[in-house]
Amino acid sequence: MTVIAYRDGVLVGDKLTHLNGMKGRVTKVFRRGDDMVGVAGTMTLALEMVQWLHDGADPKQLPAFQKTNDDAQQLMVIRDRKIWLYEWGHTPFEAELDYYAIGSGAPFAMAAMWCGKSAVEAVVCASELNTSCGFGMDILRDKAAEALLA
Repeated sequence: MTVIAYRDGVLVGDKLTHLNGMKGRVTKVFRRGDDMVGVAGTMTLALEMVQWLHDGADPKQLPAFQKTNDDAQQLMVIRDRKIWLYEWGHTPFEAELDYYAIGSGAPFAMAAMWCGKSAVEAVVCASELNTSCGFGMDILRDKAAEALLA
């Protein structure tokens, strides 16, 4: 129920969540030092993973739910324009691509970016086509992407 997309120094996340059968807005992309982080999954658990990363990502302190494939949360960490993915466990792997997306809207976002669209346009596309994405978006830019706007 999420779409997080990254391309060219820009990380974008939709804002839709479901709260007891009602739509709600949440933030799914965060800055942690020089890193940008996007989360997909159960928000409370995903935020625990963001805190774990912020606290130094000590494998011994990995939240218990992240140790099995059943409840693991998806995280995308952008560090020096490299895309690192956490699926389960404490070891990320690098997606050796120029762009990537996670969440239920990822197939739509990936197709949009494959066609040359930006991360923002990819999230717009996924939000239009996937009923579990939308309700606005948050946009984070790295320093190089910010400089292009200045």
